[in-house]
Amino acid sequence: HLPEPRVDGPSAYVSVMEGCSKYCTFCVVPYTRGEEVSRPFDDVLSEVIHLAENGVREVTLLGQNVNGYRGTTHDGRVADLADLIRVVAAVDGIDRIRYTTSHPLEFSDSLIQAHAEVPELVK
Repeated sequence: HLPEPRVDGPSAYVSVMEGCSKYCTFCVVPYTRGEEVSRPFDDVLSEVIHLAENGVREVTLLGQNVNGYRGTTHDGRVADLADLIRVVAAVDGIDRIRYTTSHPLEFSDSLIQAHAEVPELVK
């Protein structure tokens, strides 16, 4: 249950998922925030569109393990972070996309390809 998106300047943070399922020996996140849960793809996209309509030009996609994002679309398909980045890049007014925090085990070929092909994605 996220608060309403606030627009305060040209950049904004957009939470795309919560929790982590890695259970690293040094980390308490899975115990304090629970297993990974991705927001629905269309909810994230709606928030980005709202932010862009209100002057935001740069979004940072947030998640404890953001590249583990797997959001369900309106037609039941599961989209990964690369899919999300490509669609966010097509939103009118969005000039720059960042994401944090990533986990090396979840770096997919599709995400690497997005880095090569999406100019809005900060490298």
